[in-house]
This record gives sequence, structure tokens and C-alpha cells, in this order.
Amino acid sequence: MRERAGKREDDVKSNCVLKNYENIPAYKKFVAEQGIDPADVKSVNDIPVVDKRNYMEKYPLEKQIRPEAELGLFALSGGTSGGYLSV
Repeated sequence: MRERAGKREDDVKSNCVLKNYENIPAYKKFVAEQGIDPADVKSVNDIPVVDKRNYMEKYPLEKQIRPEAELGLFALSGGTSGGYLSV
């Protein structure tokens, strides 16, 4: 039972990677730069790590969202580093 739940979780996460790759310009570029084909993501261990330095600071905010998304209210957090991200 636990093994099946883990497989389901991996499926959800790999589908999330594929959906983001197809819809978010910065994520598509980020994944390509990591040399990863989203179709090859089979488990959480295959997903590239996104952090402030390698993603949030590297790509402009308008490229980190779906092009058709309407930006309304959003929040920025300094996360656990204590430093605020400026975009």
C-alpha cells in the first residue's frame, strides 16, 4: 500500500514538471539548461531543485508565470535565508 502511494506521488510530481515545462517560459528554459527531458522524470529524485539563486534571481517574474496569467495580488517572501528577493 505504501509503495503504491509513493508511486502515485511520483506520478503527480512528474506530471507537474511536464505541465510547468509546457506552460511557463522560465521553467522550460531552466529544465532544458539542466539537461533534463520532462518525459524522463519518473520520481521526485529526477526533478531539478529550484532555489532563489538558480531560478528566482535568474529569470524575470513575467517569465516565471504562464503567459496568459493575469497578475493580480502576489506576495514575495525572503524564505528562510532572511534576505528579501528583489524582482
